[in-house]
Amino acid sequence: MYRCLSAGNGSRCALMVNVKSGWRFAAHGLRRYFDGSIEWDYSTGGCFGEVPA
Repeated sequence: MYRCLSAGNGSRCALMVNVKSGWRFAAHGLRRYFDGSIEWDYSTGGCFGEVPA
């Protein structure tokens, strides 16, 4: 499960974090579907950080 920390207005890129591991990254080519699921083309700049509350 991921949480979106920020997203560019009109862009398909967002700063995401894995809620269990704290892995943060920029997701490029992000898409969200009607059922709430998401996918992206590739990610960059990954690093571990604090696990969000």
